Amino acid sequence: YKPHSFIFYALTTSILCFLLLAVPALTLIITIAWGLLVVMAGLHRKPVYLWLMALLNGFSLMFYVALVHRDYGTALVLQEGAAALMAFGCFFGLAIYTMGFLAAQGNGYYKIRAWGIAAVLVGVSIYLGWAYFVQGSIGIREMEAELNLRFDEAVNSYESTGMLDLYEKQGISKQELKATFKNLSHTVARHLPASYYLQGIVAVFFILITASFLSRRRKIDRLIRKPYLMEAMPWVLAWVVIAGLAFCLWGYDQKNVYYYIGSNILVVMAPITCYYGLAAVIYKLGQMNPNPRRWLMVVLIIFSAVFLPSAIIFLSLFGVFDSLLDFRRLRSRREET
Repeated sequence: YKPHSFIFYALTTSILCFLLLAVPALTLIITIAWGLLVVMAGLHRKPVYLWLMALLNGFSLMFYVALVHRDYGTALVLQEGAAALMAFGCFFGLAIYTMGFLAAQGNGYYKIRAWGIAAVLVGVSIYLGWAYFVQGSIGIREMEAELNLRFDEAVNSYESTGMLDLYEKQGISKQELKATFKNLSHTVARHLPASYYLQGIVAVFFILITASFLSRRRKIDRLIRKPYLMEAMPWVLAWVVIAGLAFCLWGYDQKNVYYYIGSNILVVMAPITCYYGLAAVIYKLGQMNPNPRRWLMVVLIIFSAVFLPSAIIFLSLFGVFDSLLDFRRLRSRREET
């Protein structure tokens, strides 16, 4: 492991951590770049360097807080710095450095991804628990209030531009539009936890996909992915979906906390099941004769464009049932070999 290589990774990751606080609009992109560099550094099999990088990254976050709050006392700077470390450490840092250390130990793509996602679930859960303990909430009420304010501004804008008259001609009054927006803000705000988990999971996926591509270019064979069409959702995740549905049904009548626990689980699982469901659908299409396949693909594309929610549900269900029933016989082939 060459010293100048460590300096490069340490400096670039620390700069990216600084930018995480400086440019919050680009959080996801910066996080993916940060995670990519940590995983690539881990491929050099020197875990001690990752510990040093983690310390420097934390110092970079603290430095930014000290720079912004330089006119305040030391106690406030330390408090704000600890909050920044807690937030970014739980949301992204735990998963990123888990993947980096696993890469340094020579683990493969799928084990790193599984533990990276597990670290996201643990880290975000810790953060939500900490936020609730310290602040008494996790931001749901604040988000709902902000959304209601934005929607009220939108309704007033519609009224001033005359667009509200068009709605009224279609039988939608101003009060009904406000009620619809209020229900929407209520629903969206209560799925804030799901958005937190999804950010981390999306980051893990893109970090490893990019790291796999770059490692192949560098002739490193420890992050080899299977072809997309050969990927299948672990059957255990199908039971997570079933648990989410069970919670939704349990609290459906009262729309209580159990309902929103279930719906948050389903929101988190939706892109995962769609990812694997799409692989299974494309695989099955590839086994068809060319002419019917061409027409079916056109129908599916049009159907997906016009009825996007139905297409998402279809792909999700296909992914779940594929993990349980093994439509592509992937597990059977592994057993045969």
